[in-house]
Amino acid sequence: MRATANKWLHSNQRVSGAVGDSLEGPTKNWHQRRLCGKVFGAVGERSYLVRFDDGLEKECVSAMLRVEKAHMSLQPEQPIPIS
Repeated sequence: MRATANKWLHSNQRVSGAVGDSLEGPTKNWHQRRLCGKVFGAVGERSYLVRFDDGLEKECVSAMLRVEKAHMSLQPEQPIPIS
């Protein structure tokens, strides 16, 4: 068994996770749509309230979330922030 570090997320941090609608994949396996959003706050140990871009608010554990770069999932007409 390999020990891994806990993932710490901060408020307003961009994340994505497979929490959307179920989709049938090319091999007839079902997958969930990956949605992007922002962390709204911590609700427990390793669980966070995330507000996704489509308006969905869901409590997610940090293991199912992936940290995204700040400019990911911006609308094409929005300027890319310089970091």
